[in-house]
Amino acid sequence: MNQLPNSLQPNRVRPSGIEFGIVEATKDRVIVQGGVLLDGYRDYAQVKGHHGVLAWYPQAIQMVENFLLYGSFKPVQTESDQTEQDFTGQDPTVAKS
Repeated sequence: MNQLPNSLQPNRVRPSGIEFGIVEATKDRVIVQGGVLLDGYRDYAQVKGHHGVLAWYPQAIQMVENFLLYGSFKPVQTESDQTEQDFTGQDPTVAKS
């Protein structure tokens, strides 16, 4: 995060005792790619789409529901649940091979 005094991005403090995840839009003209990362996040995912309407994308809604229920954006698969969803999330701090 930008820590400059006159930055448009406020200084963010890591939530204490709260597990949180980060969903980032891949087509964003407001926040630079990776600019949403906060220390201590539990999960990270990207949604193909725009920042302004991220909350209305079915994929983002499903990811948030999964995180609230299971602590992860990826769905928990069981033998009786054969549904697959397209998740583009990966930890941005891990270099691609």
